[in-house]
Order: sequence, then structure tokens, then C-alpha cells
Amino acid sequence: MRRLVLPLILVAALAACAPGLRQAARAPDAQDPLLYDPAMIARAERIAVFIPGALNSVAMFAPARGWTEGGFAPVYFRFPGLDGLPLDEVLDPDAAAARIADFAARHPNKDIALVGYSSGAAIAILAANRIRDGRIVPVAAISPAVEKAGGMTTVLAGAADILRAAARAERKDTFTIWTEYWQILLYGRHAEPAPQVRAAIRDGANRLREERALRPPLARLARSHSARLRTWELPADLDLSHAPVRIFVGREDPVFTTRQTLAFARKLGLSQIHAYPGDGHLLYLTQTDVFTTARLFAEDALAD
Repeated sequence: MRRLVLPLILVAALAACAPGLRQAARAPDAQDPLLYDPAMIARAERIAVFIPGALNSVAMFAPARGWTEGGFAPVYFRFPGLDGLPLDEVLDPDAAAARIADFAARHPNKDIALVGYSSGAAIAILAANRIRDGRIVPVAAISPAVEKAGGMTTVLAGAADILRAAARAERKDTFTIWTEYWQILLYGRHAEPAPQVRAAIRDGANRLREERALRPPLARLARSHSARLRTWELPADLDLSHAPVRIFVGREDPVFTTRQTLAFARKLGLSQIHAYPGDGHLLYLTQTDVFTTARLFAEDALAD
């Protein structure tokens, strides 16, 4: 039976900012993309760096608060234009990875784990490649963006999915079409539209409608987050011998197909991925326990 999307979780996913997380964590420099509480970092023996995907607030990691209970101090990487960061630059995956690696270098006596979603997973892998100081650096890659963001295959498939959403929408207004598109992102293009899921999406979106309507992202924000993602590649000197990677995906992911992800995994030296049947790209919404599974993976890797 298909799981319902909890409206409150959806509200967090749709939010343009993460006030609750900002109250719990702060960056010493407002322009620094890393958001954290220095006191928590000082006390903790372990640090978990959470990196969202394009167009995602760090609020998407609200279900991952179990990491804090597990002894990890959380650090959140913010994308331009979200979570209080100005929209004044294009996100560069390599530069983002370098910033995270620099942060890790300033805390040499602490365990570091990286958790990335979609394009954030690509950044996490690039960051792990840069942290070569003898530490084990586990990487949990959730619905990871593949090289060059999947190229034209992904672009054309995404356009077709929006047309598919428009065709099955009851009305042709943007809100209704985007509601249908979210269902595709949640459960894949082959899942039958479900009234209860549609209602949950609408309920969550209506709670936020005054501050941020459910609609296509602003063009400038989308360009900032995705322009350089379309050209990113794994470096020629990739060395993840110190960085165990585990990939978590929805088997029905309409953004990056299972075939694309398997090919990407092989480039990382992995023989398998961990797939959830019946789930799409928004795995953090349909399988919120993925964060618990990822934490257990990281703890096991650090214990070895």
C-alpha cells in the first residue's frame, strides 16, 4: 500500500527557509554557506555535514535529527538564495566540496560523515575525495546526481514528465500541474495518481501558499543551482579508498534512472546500490527512515 506523504514533512520540504534549524545552528559568518553551532562542534567527537539538493532548503534534513541524538554535531551546507544566503553566485560543486574539506581540515581530531541528497550527494563525494588525512569519511548519497546531471537524457525525461503531469491534471493552472508533477517525483512516472497523495501535497502547499506558492522555481535560482551541475564530472584522481560510499535511491526515480545510477556507482567502485521499490526521487519524503539507515551505515564505517 502506498505510503502517505505527511503534510507537515512536505511543508518542511517546500519551505524557502529553515527557521527551526537556524535557531539551533548558526554560521559565524552570514556569508558562509556552512550553518552550525560552534559550541556543539566543540563538544562533539563526530560531525555530520548535510548537503541538500538543488532548490532544497536545509529544512529537508529535519527527519535526520536522530544523528544529533547519535552524537553527531550537525553542519548544514546552504545553497545560494536559500536559508538566509544571498542569491549572488552560481553554485560550483568543486568549490562547495573544497569549502567542506577545509572545514574538515580545521577539525582534524573529529570523525566526519557526509550526507548528500541529489546534487548534494555529488558535492559530498567530491568533498570526501579531498579529505585525505587518514580519517575514514563515510558518505551517504541519497538519490545522487550523476555526472553532468544525466545530460540530455535527464533533461528530455524531465520535460516529458512535466507534460505528463499537465496531461493528467484536472485543471491547467500551475498549482494543479505542479501537484501532479510532485506525485511523479515522489513515486515515479509509472505510479497511478493517488487522491490521498494529491490531497497531502495540496494540504502542505496550501499551508505555505502565502509565503511560497507551489510553482516552478524562479529561473535565476534554478540557474544558480544547476548551471555548473550540468558539467560536473568525477575527478581523474578520484580516491575513495578511505571513504565508504552507500547509495540510497528510489527504484522509480524519474530524475536519475536506476541504470544511470548503477553506471555511476560502478565509477565509484561500488557493485550495488540500495534501492527502495515504488519510490521516486524525493526519497527523503517517502522513506524518512533513510536517514536512520544512513546513520547506522556511517556509525558502522567509523567503528571499523
